[in-house]
Amino acid sequence: MQKKAKARLAKDRMMAECEQDIVLFIFGLRINNWWKIHQWLPLLLMIPKIFKQLYQNPQLGF
Repeated sequence: MQKKAKARLAKDRMMAECEQDIVLFIFGLRINNWWKIHQWLPLLLMIPKIFKQLYQNPQLGF
């Protein structure tokens, strides 16, 4: 049986030059235990609602 390769995290800090002010918001969800659906499902279901609100109200930061 073959072992799966683990994902490697980038430990470096990265920057980009930009002529205007910019804010980067990274939204993610890590599921450690699939069988504990009560812990991660509510968060997963919130993501589309958050994006919808941000699209409708760009002044909130989208």
